[in-house]
Amino acid sequence: MQAALKKHAQLQKAEALTASSQARVTQARSGQQPSLSLQGVASRGPTGAPAFGPLNNPGLNGVPPLGVQGMAGDPVKRQFGGGLNLSQNLFDDGRTRLLVASRTNAALALEADTETQKAQILLAVQQSYFAVLRAQRLDTIQKENLRQREATAMQAKAFAEGGIKSEVDSLLATANVAEAKGILAGTGNDIQASFAQLNNAMGETSLTGYLLETAPTLALPETLEKALTLAQSQRPELKGIALQRRSAEEAAASLRRELRLRVDGIASLGAVNPGTLIRNNQNLGVAVAITLPLSTGGAVEGRITEEERRRDAYAAQEREALENVKLQVTRAWLDVQTREAQLTATKAQIEAASAALQLAQERYRLQLSTLVELTDAEAQVLKAKLALVNAEEALALARATLSWATGTTLAKETAR
Repeated sequence: MQAALKKHAQLQKAEALTASSQARVTQARSGQQPSLSLQGVASRGPTGAPAFGPLNNPGLNGVPPLGVQGMAGDPVKRQFGGGLNLSQNLFDDGRTRLLVASRTNAALALEADTETQKAQILLAVQQSYFAVLRAQRLDTIQKENLRQREATAMQAKAFAEGGIKSEVDSLLATANVAEAKGILAGTGNDIQASFAQLNNAMGETSLTGYLLETAPTLALPETLEKALTLAQSQRPELKGIALQRRSAEEAAASLRRELRLRVDGIASLGAVNPGTLIRNNQNLGVAVAITLPLSTGGAVEGRITEEERRRDAYAAQEREALENVKLQVTRAWLDVQTREAQLTATKAQIEAASAALQLAQERYRLQLSTLVELTDAEAQVLKAKLALVNAEEALALARATLSWATGTTLAKETAR
């Protein structure tokens, strides 16, 4: 299963998206960091023309509100100059902090989505793994059945040649051997197909086969109540939706701060060309910019409403997901109980069928019964063995599904 987690393309995509979301956290943190820029300007115009100054669009969440500034932004209309400008937010009423928190939770939600995909892949690998084991066991059983029928055919032929039994017995036994060979021819292909499915579940489809170990028995919660409690604490889907809801709440709170006071500090080191309006050229300038939005035309207000509705949608999705998880756990728990009872019944069936076959073989050897009685007993044993394999695989799948439903499989693989 570790191989599937390393090379599965679906996980590589999810991890790339998570890394992209984490980069947005770094972008949001930039609002708390000083910015340094080198600017130059050349202007020509009448003294009364509008000056180049700070540019602000409060609808751009996370974007500094300053444009041409400092020495280069001096309102002289016929000048050229340049400056090295440093700006630092001094107060934004927690807007940047909330934006960072929102994007952090959004990134964590994507990580939880990746964990959800990992859990699904691990379950698919387990299902394919059990399918290979089942195909191999069925192949072994069919080989044993062929050997049994060949032995019966040899015995029937010897009886027919000795005039003890009818030639019909020998022909029926030969037909049974042919039937067993035909079934066995298909089991080999089933094994290859099962390996192809297993390799596909691990991220690379191929017919490569290898030796599999018997899967260890999974430790499961003792009661349904414990299973439900585990699922609520371990299922990554629930964690991811809760993080998305919190992200939307924090995004809305950050946007509300865009309608409040903002204070930025500015320092500029540079020079402009002396002129009639500039007698003494100073190389250093400092300023404090205070911004209080009066109207955004509904841009910020609309985004606040958008995030609030997103929060409400995630809250509803969270409740729905919780109920779905409870249903999955309940069904998986009941399925395990059913499969365990069926396995117990199948074991009793195979014991009875094996005893009946031994008796039928002895009776046929002593010429106290017909070949039909013996072949019927052989067919019952084969049927019981096949049922046992299917019952054991069904129980293993049910236990794997319950482990997935409670989030236990993923927790164990992550802890390795």
